Amino acid sequence: MSFIGTLEQLNLANVLQRLEAYAKTGLLVIKQEVQWVELYFRDGRLMCIGPIRGTSNLGERLLQAGVISPQALQDATLATGEAQNDETRMALALMDLGYISRDELRAWTAKEAAGVIQVLLTWSSGQIYF
Repeated sequence: MSFIGTLEQLNLANVLQRLEAYAKTGLLVIKQEVQWVELYFRDGRLMCIGPIRGTSNLGERLLQAGVISPQALQDATLATGEAQNDETRMALALMDLGYISRDELRAWTAKEAAGVIQVLLTWSSGQIYF
């Protein structure tokens, strides 16, 4: 990962557009003082955002967002057992149990990602690495 510039020098929206246009794969890190966000790209598509802050797991975040019911969370937690903090297993359990579809999960994830990117676009200072 290399330093590519600062938010004062570069327009983050343009950086994101170029990653997409040139189908780049890699880790983009935007850092502001002690805060940072990692954006994982594959072939120009945003695949994952991290690090996840807080102590809530995927099931709890879906419950808080009103996407699943308390019963759905309880059933999926039982189904995943020890692996309940494994987000992939939780997502698969919720889908296997019929509490959420792949499209509903994708829509929720896209909305969450858009919220993170909206916040990043408000940052006026910081460093960008790729």
